[in-house]
Amino acid sequence: MATTTTSSSSSSSTNVQSQLKRSRDTVPPYSLLISDLKHIVEPVIEGGQEAIEDKFVTTGIISHDSPTITMSVPQQGNPPVQAVLKFPVNGTSIVPYCQVAGFGKGEQTVVDTSIRNTYELKPEHFSLNANWTEQHLQPNGSLLQKIRRDLAFDVPHVEAELYKLLVYPTGSFFKPHVDSKKHPRMFGTLVIQIPTLYTGGALKVWHGGAVATITQSCRLPWDRERPEDKTHWAAFFASCKHEFTPVETGCRVCLVYNLLRPEGPVTAPPTTFSDKAVSVINQLATHPDRNDTHIGIFCGHSYAWSSIQGDVPQLNGIDCTLYHAIKRRYKVFVVQVHITRVGDGDGDEADFDTDEIDIIQGGPDEQYSVRWIVDNWELAEFDDREEEGPTGNEGNPCTEWYKHTAIVCDLRGLIPPFNKRQRVEIKPPEQNSG
Repeated sequence: MATTTTSSSSSSSTNVQSQLKRSRDTVPPYSLLISDLKHIVEPVIEGGQEAIEDKFVTTGIISHDSPTITMSVPQQGNPPVQAVLKFPVNGTSIVPYCQVAGFGKGEQTVVDTSIRNTYELKPEHFSLNANWTEQHLQPNGSLLQKIRRDLAFDVPHVEAELYKLLVYPTGSFFKPHVDSKKHPRMFGTLVIQIPTLYTGGALKVWHGGAVATITQSCRLPWDRERPEDKTHWAAFFASCKHEFTPVETGCRVCLVYNLLRPEGPVTAPPTTFSDKAVSVINQLATHPDRNDTHIGIFCGHSYAWSSIQGDVPQLNGIDCTLYHAIKRRYKVFVVQVHITRVGDGDGDEADFDTDEIDIIQGGPDEQYSVRWIVDNWELAEFDDREEEGPTGNEGNPCTEWYKHTAIVCDLRGLIPPFNKRQRVEIKPPEQNSG
């Protein structure tokens, strides 16, 4: 009897070891899966929109229809100055009735023409013809629907809120900056170029390692149409760094709108990119050699704390897609992080340590550790700009400052159903009581 018991226990132990060996032989090594996930999400950090079909800027032209702008600027001790701007607009004639535009530096709004040399007119001092606004800026109109498809596919429609009219005379510019969040539902900026004759004054937008240069001038060598026949527009995520290069001749005049998400929860359809990422995460979560509880994936965009707190964070583009794809299967949360740069060299020569990533806001109260799916050289590519400025237009409270953001997935929280063939459970042998 004793011999039989020993033989059974030994046989069970051998079977368990064989089963464990077979499970490890049939799945890729854990470290290789980590490398695969890094390779999949790499374009998110680098801003490689072509590789993951994730746009950060979109443009278009409204042909044969320009808005009518009526100014009504109050003058101290005199009747308001009233005028209807005719196209192509002589922007320099507007300057005396505008004020020098400021920009945000932390919570302060400052004026420094070495950073921003621009003039502005507030919306209470001008109006647009209602027919033009109704035709082109309705949520279901072609312009805003194109923006929705290209930048905000997670919502049924987007809204445009008139912000200001900007005037850039010869020599004017605005150095690289991000746009301050001016509305709780704001995610982007729409710039509508009023037909004016000028050269220079290009709009440049950066996202990760990509840059888009947009020339909206009406005076181009190949441009044979009349300037008043074309109204250019460009839209981009507000957190993307951008600048307006100096106007070389003439005067640039544009309308600026805040792009808003609709109220209520949002979702995002799965894509090839998100399916690949979640497939690898599934293998990590069910791997017999897993010793991580959480993995962290850096977002392609930076976010204000007010945008990511709550049950449904307001994420942009591919960040939104990845978040919702992971959320369908796992416990997931979004956090703001601070990257401490330490190394032996400067710039590209520095040896950054991935342990120097600290979560500053977000996530559960419990203590947990995160394996960051990022390489040292990718951290070196992160923007070095100060988080508190400069920002377009005004200063903001710290809850509205853009900061590096990451999606953190709890690998322990796999939500059924899942592919059981990807999971091999090893149970200890039962003890024979006989």
